[in-house]
Amino acid sequence: MGEELNPGCKKFSKLSFMLHLFHLKFLNSWTTRSFNMLLELLIEAFLEGTSLPKTTYEVKKLMKAFDLGYTKIHAYPNDCTLFLGDKSNENVCDVCGASRWAPNQESNIAQVKKVQMKPIKIP
Repeated sequence: MGEELNPGCKKFSKLSFMLHLFHLKFLNSWTTRSFNMLLELLIEAFLEGTSLPKTTYEVKKLMKAFDLGYTKIHAYPNDCTLFLGDKSNENVCDVCGASRWAPNQESNIAQVKKVQMKPIKIP
């Protein structure tokens, strides 16, 4: 099952624990900063010898080694649908009429919303 999370821990490997945490991060829209703070707390709280990444970047590197990354996909602001497949080049929602773009100070337009997609099956 991979590298042990804790000496003697049979329930989680380092990878399975990180997958659970990363899944929670995305389900609850945690920021990178909040996730890093959680990792710091867990490292302090767990037994010495616990093998945890220290940052979100390190978690992403770990997952990338197993091709467990994610793809950012633009979404309509009202969650009607995603800009995916045949809708990937559209600028206005067929359902609610909302624009894909919002004014931005730098370039005058910016994506209204992005979602991160990678279904993760957790045993």
